[in-house]
Amino acid sequence: MLDKAKYIIVEKMGCESAILFPSFLQHQYMARMMNAEPKDVISAGMVRFDSIIKGSMMYPKQVVKVICSGGSVSLKIDSSFEEDADIIRKQFIDTE
Repeated sequence: MLDKAKYIIVEKMGCESAILFPSFLQHQYMARMMNAEPKDVISAGMVRFDSIIKGSMMYPKQVVKVICSGGSVSLKIDSSFEEDADIIRKQFIDTE
């Protein structure tokens, strides 16, 4: 899994989707690659994943924490921190 990456949240036809990509790419470039109009990108920033062990010694459970930060200079848009983390978590982590 990626340790640190960039992301954009795109909304089309009422559906919000997260797109994760390497941190060396610009947000604006990725939005163009995904054929997203500037008005379709509702949030952007950096994302980091932390692994936390919860539960008991007998029944440990690994929990992945999604942490969003920053924004995008190239798109002139901020991150919606917790809202973005929820979208990313639902799309990539909690897929069951």
